Amino acid sequence: MNIILVTGILLIIVSLATEKKYKSYIGFAFVFLIMGFQSGVEGDFMGYMQEYYGLSVSEVVDSRTIEDEPVFPYLMKFFGYFAPDWMFILLMSLFECFVLERFVSRYANGPYQFIAAILFFFTFNMMLLQMKALRQGLAIELMLAAFLLMERRRKKFPWVPALLAVVAYFTHNSSLVAAPFLILFYFATRKEHFLTKTGNGDLFPVIMVAVYLFVYFIKTTLLYDYLINLALLSDETNRLIGYFSEKELENVFDISWLIVLYNAIIMFLVAWYYRFADSRMRVFCWASMIAAIGDMLFFGIGSLPRIIMYLVVFNLAVYPAVALQLSKKFGKIWVIAFLVLLVGYAVKTSLPWMVGVDEGRFGTFRFIFMP
Repeated sequence: MNIILVTGILLIIVSLATEKKYKSYIGFAFVFLIMGFQSGVEGDFMGYMQEYYGLSVSEVVDSRTIEDEPVFPYLMKFFGYFAPDWMFILLMSLFECFVLERFVSRYANGPYQFIAAILFFFTFNMMLLQMKALRQGLAIELMLAAFLLMERRRKKFPWVPALLAVVAYFTHNSSLVAAPFLILFYFATRKEHFLTKTGNGDLFPVIMVAVYLFVYFIKTTLLYDYLINLALLSDETNRLIGYFSEKELENVFDISWLIVLYNAIIMFLVAWYYRFADSRMRVFCWASMIAAIGDMLFFGIGSLPRIIMYLVVFNLAVYPAVALQLSKKFGKIWVIAFLVLLVGYAVKTSLPWMVGVDEGRFGTFRFIFMP
């Protein structure tokens, strides 16, 4: 029995059964069950647990990330004084799921809110990848918390979101990717009509799809040589630049047409919804559209797809809003088609990782309380 897959199926059943009275904490309770009680996950997770044990028995904080990204090693050192490794994971996952639930509850209001937890559970570069990339997962939710507090702390403690963004950066430098959107969101919370003059025309969805296809053309024809040159010049001590590793860029530019087509459809629908969104949601739409481009652009290129993890999380607010707008304009049949597309694509791309047992896949997953 594959624990993650069975739990995911239960999540879908419960979400559909409680659709009319759905609360976002219901869905993210299933996410917490997997993330908070995980064990047997090979790869980065095991490495972090070994490091956690080492820090708990040593007075010296010695980590390969200590100079540029000191937050996580010192966090492990602090918890190591009184908590076993499984409790550290549980508490960190509790914080992450709480932030995610608050974000969805705040920005994905409506009858299709239930899809957010399902997508987070099944989309590979959300829950599954965060379970391996523990530091990056924490940095993502710290940045998300900064967005949440941007509105709530406008008058009291306005510096808190900036502080969270700084902590996120020193947890994982790649969080810098989300910084421009946090700045845009700052203006969106203070100017009612911020960004409302952009993207209102009927041609905007067509233009954005054209941009997307142009980037795809550039990737398949010109980008390889430029990335190789960048890899040769890159400084791997910087987390973000270090993703441009020459060894990661060889023979990786083949991409499935399913991925190209799916992201083109997403680009069109999000750009279509953009005209109906308020200024805050428009910031999230830009993050979503750039994530769609990044998913196609960076697919298969080593660790580069991890960059867009900070952006795909905004889909948890954008996609339910798109579904609601489709319902208003075209009826429920189009909503059902859209939701089936989202879940079908997420499951198809994550299923091999959920059930596989080699190459660090999640078929070896078990709960911490299992023998």
